[in-house]
Amino acid sequence: MIINTNAEKMLIGTKPDGSPVKVFIVDDSAFMVKTIQRMLEGFGCEVMGSASNGEEAIQLVGAVATQVDLITLDISMPKKDGLTALPELIKLNPRLKVIMVSALGDKEKVKQAIVSGAKHFIVKPFKQEKVFDIVRWVMQNN
Repeated sequence: MIINTNAEKMLIGTKPDGSPVKVFIVDDSAFMVKTIQRMLEGFGCEVMGSASNGEEAIQLVGAVATQVDLITLDISMPKKDGLTALPELIKLNPRLKVIMVSALGDKEKVKQAIVSGAKHFIVKPFKQEKVFDIVRWVMQNN
């Protein structure tokens, strides 16, 4: 799906009450963090912060867990990977929606993440339209 208008983009990153969807990005690649941040902010989300591994994510999200609506969580990271961090993050905030970010070869890990509570996944490399579709689906259907 191609998003043609700013109004459509804003609807994706906005909750029913009109406030922005608050997002936290977890990825060990600074380039990926910036790419995802630019995409999410482009359609109205508020990026609250980022972490470079699961261990750091648990610490940082713990301080703002009740405010975070959505986390993008890379599967492969040093110290604590996304699969290990996922249940701990959900425990911090059970209403948290998590979208896993994975490389093409991680199909089994993606399945495991969904079973563990992730709502969806994005496969690298990804296009902006695909990210929009997934975020919209997760925010509307979960």
